[in-house]
Amino acid sequence: MKVLLVEDHVIIRQVFAEAIGLMPGYEVVGGASSLKAALEIYQRTKPDIVVLDINLNGWSGLEFLEILREQQSSTQVLIFSGVSDRNVLERALSLGAHGIVEKTDTLPELIAALAAVANGRTYLSPTVAKVLGRTTIRPDVVDLTQREREVLMHIAKGLGVADIAIKLGISSLAVEEHRKSLISKTGLLSQAELVKLGVKLGLIQPG
Repeated sequence: MKVLLVEDHVIIRQVFAEAIGLMPGYEVVGGASSLKAALEIYQRTKPDIVVLDINLNGWSGLEFLEILREQQSSTQVLIFSGVSDRNVLERALSLGAHGIVEKTDTLPELIAALAAVANGRTYLSPTVAKVLGRTTIRPDVVDLTQREREVLMHIAKGLGVADIAIKLGISSLAVEEHRKSLISKTGLLSQAELVKLGVKLGLIQPG
């Protein structure tokens, strides 16, 4: 998945790029701080996903959304912004944004949103859902395969790749592929997050 970051704070872009770089199958193809630069990089790289701020040095990310809609673009757009105005957020959704995360949300929330949008889902973080007066829309994890659930269960229990391979009677390479698929589908990177997911799915007991 090719990702374009449109954010006018360089440090935030760098943090995003580093986090996204840890997600298997994702590549940051560019970063922009203005509408003009964003459109230039977009046309050149044709990203699959754009992480878009709404306020861009006097420009509005909504203009970027309007242009993509006019072009009937298939690019997925995830809004990441400090704007909490309900009308603006509703407008972003009406223009085709596939997800919205607020800047007060955590980095894991952003990563989860990115994974959800990449898999064709809509994602509203709890903060944004509250502003919009809607139910939180977060990734549905029931589409994990049975083998992915088994791998998740053992990862959550603290087993390493080699041990999981022995337990399941498959190769270490296969375990690694299932682990990468889990990260791609859920956006979860840390052991603690995987444990929480395992508990949520009833794969392990809370301890």
